[in-house]
Amino acid sequence: MDVQPNLPFSSEDYFRIIQSHPDLDWITWSKEQIEKRIQNSQVFTVRRLGQTVGFLLGISDYVSNFIITLVAVHKDWERQGIATELLQQVDRFIKENYNIKGLTISVHAEGEAKDLYRKAGFLETIKDWDATLMHKYNSETGFETDYRKVK
Repeated sequence: MDVQPNLPFSSEDYFRIIQSHPDLDWITWSKEQIEKRIQNSQVFTVRRLGQTVGFLLGISDYVSNFIITLVAVHKDWERQGIATELLQQVDRFIKENYNIKGLTISVHAEGEAKDLYRKAGFLETIKDWDATLMHKYNSETGFETDYRKVK
C-alpha cells in the first residue's frame, strides 16, 4: 500500500470521505475552515483508482510529539487495512524524519476506533466526558511520562 505525506489533498477529498459516514455529521466545518485545517496539517493519504480513499491529518512541533487530529477512510474502502497503514506510516515517517518521542490522538468514539488504536500500540491515558486521549511512545528515545494508564 502506498501511503504518502503531502500528496495533493483537497477539501473536496475531505468532504467526499467524511460524507460517506452518516455518523460523522458532527464534523460541520465550512470549506474555508477545512482548507485552513489542511494547510496547517501534515497530511498522509491513500489513493486508489485515482482518488483519495483515506487520510490522516496531524500537527506537530517536530520535537516532542505528533498529534493525530483525524483519521478517516471512505466507507466503501473500510476494513482493508487502510487506517492501520496510515497509522504505521505516520509512525515511521516521524521516527525517520524527526525522532519525535510520541504520538497522541484524541478519540471521540468507542468500540472499533479505540480497538484500532490499541492494536497500533496506543494506550488510553486520560479519559474525559466526551473523549479519550491515547498515546503511543517511542521507546527508542527513552521518553517517560507520568500519564496514568486508564483502566
